[in-house]
Amino acid sequence: MTATTILDSAGSDTGWIIPSGYTAPKWFLRSSIAKSATAAAQVRLSWPHWAQAEKDGLKHLGPILAFYNAPPRDVRRIVGGHAWHAIRTATLMQNTARFILMHSAGWSVGQALEWPKFATHVAHRVAQGNLSRDALLFACRHADSLESFKRLRILFVDCLRMRVDVSPDWGLKRVRRAHDEAAAKSVLGIASPTPWAAPWSMKHAGYRFTLLTSDLDLAAEGQIQHHCVASYATACRAGLEFVFRVEGKERATLSFEHASRGFQVQASYNREVRAETLDACEACIAAFRRDRRLKPSNEKISRSERSRC
Repeated sequence: MTATTILDSAGSDTGWIIPSGYTAPKWFLRSSIAKSATAAAQVRLSWPHWAQAEKDGLKHLGPILAFYNAPPRDVRRIVGGHAWHAIRTATLMQNTARFILMHSAGWSVGQALEWPKFATHVAHRVAQGNLSRDALLFACRHADSLESFKRLRILFVDCLRMRVDVSPDWGLKRVRRAHDEAAAKSVLGIASPTPWAAPWSMKHAGYRFTLLTSDLDLAAEGQIQHHCVASYATACRAGLEFVFRVEGKERATLSFEHASRGFQVQASYNREVRAETLDACEACIAAFRRDRRLKPSNEKISRSERSRC
């Protein structure tokens, strides 16, 4: 391989020469976009900056210097002091994720800086997929784990799918409220609102339990909570199973069979609930059985771990 002279954007000789035997940095070679010709060219042309940073013990700055093709002092001037502080105190993996987002997905530096540390290893999926940037930004701002990041992105995408005019600048409660209202409306005219049982509800220890008594109730609950509780309608109409909306300290769905002492309860997306929610559910079932004079079998009480579909 022969040495290569680097030209600036005007075609003038910069005086920098990429030496023969040039090798891209490990952070790039190990990244998901290492096979991208445009990304490889960007890294190659910015060699003087990231190579010098590595010599100075500042390897973690390499991806950002490569994106801007500039030395640290110029990058600081471009992005501003606050952003530069976030870049300078980040890890190499975080800044590599930011390079991917800015170069391959067209994110601004401000948006890339919002990408959470726990999701750095999945940044490449943004570049590879046709994902809503607003949904991702919303998840970035409110998630505290990779699981919640995925869940909140889906929540926002669901809103867009239902033609809800939401913004990534909205708070989590506002988006959830808009989603729940739209989900409930989406099942109107599809599921029957005719009740098959008398209404029933109770409050206990900061929770409110409401018996679902129609196809429409079950359909709306499934839409809002993202599970298939609507498939329980036949058993519910026959009085073989009972389903409750759980609100208060934790939002969940509770169900139990008439002839069984077991029950199952899940939060949205079939997530597990807290121990105190399980205790409150047991109190609800006991009160409902007393009010409706339901006698379960002699089986030992169990908290089913079966998930909804």
